[in-house]
Amino acid sequence: MVIATFGPSTGDSGGAGSPAWCPYCGVILDPPPRGTRKCPVCREKIHLKRWPGEDTKRLMTEAQVQEANAAGDVYRLRNKAIRASENLGVSKAVFAREERALTESRHQTPPPGDVFWSLSKRVIIDAGKRRDWQRLKMAYWHQARWLYEEGRDPMQLSRLASEAELRDYAETGLVRRVEISDAGKKACPACRQNGGKVMRIGDALKQMPIPNTHCENGWCRCTWLPVI
Repeated sequence: MVIATFGPSTGDSGGAGSPAWCPYCGVILDPPPRGTRKCPVCREKIHLKRWPGEDTKRLMTEAQVQEANAAGDVYRLRNKAIRASENLGVSKAVFAREERALTESRHQTPPPGDVFWSLSKRVIIDAGKRRDWQRLKMAYWHQARWLYEEGRDPMQLSRLASEAELRDYAETGLVRRVEISDAGKKACPACRQNGGKVMRIGDALKQMPIPNTHCENGWCRCTWLPVI
């Protein structure tokens, strides 16, 4: 049944006991749609969809669905950037503060990736001054992973992460040699040839055999293991 009454065209999905309006013509829909359907009055297709970050669904037009999908991409990318930053010890509050600062300087909201890169570069500078090789490794690793997931070449940053790990072992004074550990069954033939190879740390730093430049997987999973 359609109640021939018109209300605000807000696309309100209508909770329990509340009305729902067609987001096109504003007619009250009773009962509220439980899924995609056409308005019985204007015959436009109505979508029931959740806006990114909201808990409840709302009624949307075709154009609003496209807006929601675009907003969803940004929402997911921002969450990804926040998680990557948190892995470097940067809190959500600091991420939000950096985001606001970049917005003010650029006069527009920056892409979430730009916020992550700005923060990770600061981590790299600070870790380098402190000779915190483990944190430096993680910063370079997450930068490399970001590039890889964007379809860009991560090799240079992966090598810097690998170098930082070797320097971390060297500074302990307990590790003089390291072993290359491949990815087991997931390793490509080129990486399997290196698997199990033991090297002095000095030689490893000169040769830098991992990440393997000949890796066929795109993202080399080989790692260093300390030989005590």
